[in-house]
Amino acid sequence: MVVIMLSLTPGWPFSIEEAKHFYANFGKKKGFGIITRDSRKLNGTIDRFKLSCSREGSPRRSTDKLFRLRPTQKVNCPAGMWLSKVDIGYVVTKLVLEHSHDMVPTMMGCQFHCNKIISPSVKRRLQIIEQAGIPIAKNYNSVVVEAGGYDKMAFTQQDCKNYLFKERHLQLGTSDGVAVQEFLTESMRNDKDFIYLMDLDEESRICSIFWADARARAAYESFGDVVTFDTTYRTNKYGIPFAPFVGVNHHGSSILLGCGLLANEKVETFVWLFKSWLNCMQGVPPQAIITDQCSAMRKAIQIVFPGIHHRWCQHHITSKLGTKLGSHKEYKEIKQKFDKAVYDSLQREEFEELWGEMVSSHNLEDNKWLKKLFRERGMWGPAFVKDSFWAGMSTTTQPSEGVNALFDGFVTPCTSLTIFIQQYQAAVAKKAQKEVELDFRSASSTIECVSDFNVEMQFQSKYTHDMFKKVQEQMIRQLFRYPKLISNEGGKKRYEVQDKIKKHNYCRRVTYVVEFEKETSTITCGCLLFDFQGIYADMHSVFWQWKKWRKFIRDIFWIVGEKIFGASIHMSSDREKVVQQCMKEMRQKIDMLQQVTVPLRKTV
Repeated sequence: MVVIMLSLTPGWPFSIEEAKHFYANFGKKKGFGIITRDSRKLNGTIDRFKLSCSREGSPRRSTDKLFRLRPTQKVNCPAGMWLSKVDIGYVVTKLVLEHSHDMVPTMMGCQFHCNKIISPSVKRRLQIIEQAGIPIAKNYNSVVVEAGGYDKMAFTQQDCKNYLFKERHLQLGTSDGVAVQEFLTESMRNDKDFIYLMDLDEESRICSIFWADARARAAYESFGDVVTFDTTYRTNKYGIPFAPFVGVNHHGSSILLGCGLLANEKVETFVWLFKSWLNCMQGVPPQAIITDQCSAMRKAIQIVFPGIHHRWCQHHITSKLGTKLGSHKEYKEIKQKFDKAVYDSLQREEFEELWGEMVSSHNLEDNKWLKKLFRERGMWGPAFVKDSFWAGMSTTTQPSEGVNALFDGFVTPCTSLTIFIQQYQAAVAKKAQKEVELDFRSASSTIECVSDFNVEMQFQSKYTHDMFKKVQEQMIRQLFRYPKLISNEGGKKRYEVQDKIKKHNYCRRVTYVVEFEKETSTITCGCLLFDFQGIYADMHSVFWQWKKWRKFIRDIFWIVGEKIFGASIHMSSDREKVVQQCMKEMRQKIDMLQQVTVPLRKTV
């Protein structure tokens, strides 16, 4: 029995990482390693956990390997440190200092697994040399030289090999692998239009998985124009990137258009996923995509989706302001000017002027983060992207948009992959049922108009309730707008429209320039709300109704039958194809008829 003294202030609070770092450093100096045992509440938070000596537990014996026994660390060592959660962190509730084994020499403490840490820079180098086909043994020697010798190394050559091995394939536990396979097999059995693809390495190990069900594939026809793609929502027990493609349906809600589980976030992995998704959707790419600032993702989009509109998630950028500049003594003033430049600028020149004033007045010319943001302003600045249609989306993560709207409440950061698969199915089913309810409400009831404008009544008959409410918000604001004719030349009229914008109890007056082309009935407004969101803002006629927001856009969904709504609809494949073709032809004729009748109504 070996007893080691430890000086510890009673009641001193730790974070989880601080406790691990403290106990691991203590063990490294004294000659033992540590492992973590934890206990979790139902909501996924850690209630209490234990840091044990790495020699805790009993050795495992295999009856079929009696004559080929391997060394074991397990000797039932009782030493450990127990911690429980309080309001301000975790405090030590129990401490056992007696070890049932001898300590290793201090100079060997770095050999314990808990002390083998590969830095991010070394990880990146390992990935690069692997891609270049350079043997790891050659590069490891250069890392040793940089560190100052083998005695200064925190990891071995085998640790580097293990890291690269984990990077090359999807990290699944035994039960998780079985759960994924059962999910894919069962989905194909119940849904003949369900499709999944696997990316395998040279040894037939799973690297990445992609799947899409009938509902996602049908929805893409109507709602695949603008998608968000985000890998920050993870099944965090293994840190596996969950990569969903999310669109916006005719109610303005998120809808899943396919998803994947990825081994890593490299260019070639994203290229494989994007190509798999594109092939699943009959080779038709989206018109626009919103992602985070991942450079690998950007390169993959340029390869697979050349020519589409690509912008960065605004929230991912603006949320970093506190981290990047929070320590600045003038941070409060900087944030106000930053928000004003980003959110209040109507024109690109206005953004650049306000940004320049912010930078110069606070001596931020050398700030690398701000310099990069300004250089890439065309990828995220509202004034630079609002002339394209984004279905009203600016981010992949805010509550009403993206993957959070689909899976929050079903999946926690600590969810295992097995539970994730179960919760994924529950979340998708709940979302489908919610859409049915909204469809029924829009089809079976009417929202009264707030004005006597004929154009409002036409939107009332066409748009879903959720989108019509947004139109009505603009109709009400018509009462506070003051149009003024400023020119009338060559069949083109230009107006100045005064408007008031209220935000966080702050009201400001803005002026938009509206142009009307009589010959083509084209209206262009400086607010670009219709271009960005497809919502009527000012003087737009029914000719400009956006098909995406209409009530009866989902004809094709009924063909998918029970896979979508749980209805008992069964068709032979031949009959189904005939019905699908008829529905497509019917929609095309309706669209053609509307294009003809709208100009006729104007002349009448």
